[in-house]
Amino acid sequence: MNDLDFIQKTRAERWVYDLDNQQHIFQYTFIPTFKESANLDKSVYFTNFLIWTGKVRELALAEIGVQLADDLATGHWGLVTNWADLKIINEVFSYQPILAIFRIGKVFNSVIPLTCEFYKVVSDELKLIAVVGQETTWVEIIGHGKVKPAMFPDYLETYLDKTKQRLDVLNHLHKEKGVFSDPVVGKSLFHPPVLPSGFNIAESGKFITTLEDANLVGNVYYANYFIWQGRLRDGLIHKVAPQYFKGNGHLGAFVCTHAHLDYLRDAMPFDTILVTLSFQEIAINQIVLRYEYFRELDNGNKEKLAIGQHTSSWVTHTEDSKAEFSPIPDEIMTALLDKVDFSQHKISA
Repeated sequence: MNDLDFIQKTRAERWVYDLDNQQHIFQYTFIPTFKESANLDKSVYFTNFLIWTGKVRELALAEIGVQLADDLATGHWGLVTNWADLKIINEVFSYQPILAIFRIGKVFNSVIPLTCEFYKVVSDELKLIAVVGQETTWVEIIGHGKVKPAMFPDYLETYLDKTKQRLDVLNHLHKEKGVFSDPVVGKSLFHPPVLPSGFNIAESGKFITTLEDANLVGNVYYANYFIWQGRLRDGLIHKVAPQYFKGNGHLGAFVCTHAHLDYLRDAMPFDTILVTLSFQEIAINQIVLRYEYFRELDNGNKEKLAIGQHTSSWVTHTEDSKAEFSPIPDEIMTALLDKVDFSQHKISA
């Protein structure tokens, strides 16, 4: 079976040896369907890349999966996410075959760096869609939502030694050009040098977690934090310009090109999570958002769980359906700037 036959199957997986980087990598091919294609232009919504990364990561562990799942199910051991980062380079739509390439980075102490690249097939060639980077730590669970780094069990250390990155530099296609790879950012209208916690909150929401939000480890799954990013962003834009959410996005829409999260501590099922959205930058054709995540405590105080950043660009489509960056419409820009307190910050030149 050649590579293109493999990639265009409905679903397949395999380990292969990457000669350029001198390591084994995991390949998984699948086809996105209706549920994932939630952007107004019917392309795949950004959170799915984080969800897919989790699935591919765990499928790659199938060789030790039963033993690993048994350890995690004890409630004494876990894998927690330190940070996650998403860069989107190109659009992808339903029924376009996707190849995910998963690789383990240079392991240090109890920390495991991970990368998952997503490609689509275009004219019998692979085109990079998105890259997710992530760092996880093997931990001992010492209390409800409390962990400390721990030594790898022997079977996990053996598995990581076989698959981890050998070279200091990865020779892959992260520099590949795409629709969203090199955005031309227009004039910045608001860009404070420092954004203190709680400053210029434009939107907030509370989310009560349940078992549906958790996973085998027992904590709230890392991708939920990105889902909450999308809900607040979409809710804010819908409040100020609901007319843009009608139809198929022919008027244009905000599309995520980058999202990042730093996790400080775990959220757990049945926590009440407060998420706030602030503007870190408003430019002619994109917005950069800052998110803060808090657990509401019984005594009325808040405990910070995570900090996030999100970049969305205003995207329209040409007559031949090609995506391109465009200025944010005046009515939306006016509404967004009305959310900003300029009393402490000047408009950038």
